[in-house]
Amino acid sequence: MNHTVLDVNGKLIPYGQDIRNSNGRALFDRSLLGKYVNRCAFPKALVWLMKDSILPPALKLEDKYLAIAMGAALMTQRNRAENVAEEELNKLVFEPFANPFRVYELYRDVEAFLKVADTGADFYCFNSRGYWRESDDILEPIPLNTSLTLQTAILMDQLQWEPWDLLPGSMIPTRESVEAILPGYYDRYHSNLRINYDKYIAVMKDRFQQRKDFLKSSDLTERPEIQEKLIQSLQVNAD
Repeated sequence: MNHTVLDVNGKLIPYGQDIRNSNGRALFDRSLLGKYVNRCAFPKALVWLMKDSILPPALKLEDKYLAIAMGAALMTQRNRAENVAEEELNKLVFEPFANPFRVYELYRDVEAFLKVADTGADFYCFNSRGYWRESDDILEPIPLNTSLTLQTAILMDQLQWEPWDLLPGSMIPTRESVEAILPGYYDRYHSNLRINYDKYIAVMKDRFQQRKDFLKSSDLTERPEIQEKLIQSLQVNAD
């Protein structure tokens, strides 16, 4: 029995049901589930939502280790709902698999998502912060309607994809397919057209090094073979 509560007389009472932690989320020890797991319908597509300005609005992650690495080292920004100091709002932070209430090891999620990849789901990455135009502060906006249109196009199989040379294992929408639904998209968000391109590449390399360092310092050390494959997938292809 892993949970106990303290009664009014100071006695510890075993408690086998789910309980709530300080953030109000209900917790249940997964080891009590035995061979049973949390379940939903099998996903056709999974999308990691990022706020990282070096990424275009949408990527398809063809390499399964890259797909899981991007989820395990998911970069985002704090928001006001999290009740953090003003200076923290603009900082990039890691929130593995967008789960700020983690109560079990990261490697368990990694292993579970690898199984999802093995059984046929597609993985994507959306950036909603804005895409580098001239600097990390001067960005090409990514309107909500653009993201929603891309999302619908993915679900309706309206997009074709081509390799994104900067990140092996990832793909961007082809010009012909994306221009049919979002005219002007291809040139507006093509990485080769970034102003201050050398600086853009330098920041991109730094962001992916941060991802590697995060995974190196995580409990994935308990699964060294998987950890190494995830880290090796995060390679920027640029001089």
